[in-house]
Amino acid sequence: MARRSAVNQRADTQRQIKALIVTAPDTLRSCLRGLGIKDLIATCARLRPDQADVANPATAT
Repeated sequence: MARRSAVNQRADTQRQIKALIVTAPDTLRSCLRGLGIKDLIATCARLRPDQADVANPATAT
């Protein structure tokens, strides 16, 4: 039961990341386009938003 729950949560998280990318600004989308899921997650994990620029849609995404 725990394994099934973890697998489902992983799939949900991947879908959420992909949905955010679909609605992201072009600059961010172009950086992430074409990446496999492992590279996509690693790249997103390395992103660090500028706290002073949170009104910018790319930063907020």
